[in-house]
Amino acid sequence: MFVGLCGLLFALLVGSTDKNATGIAVGIGVISVVFLLAGIGAKKPQDQLVSAQASWDKRWMCARCGNQWEA
Repeated sequence: MFVGLCGLLFALLVGSTDKNATGIAVGIGVISVVFLLAGIGAKKPQDQLVSAQASWDKRWMCARCGNQWEA
């Protein structure tokens, strides 16, 4: 999502600075919108995050061998 927002700001900067670069600004804007929508779509719902955190809180890991187990 951050890359999409930065890309939109960059497209706005390019479009407002040089009037002959509107095609480049539109291209950057379209790619940025795709990144922004992909980031929004990749977010997990709150209930999935809570259950994953609860599972992670019960998990232990051996510092020597890396074995993981649940308590």
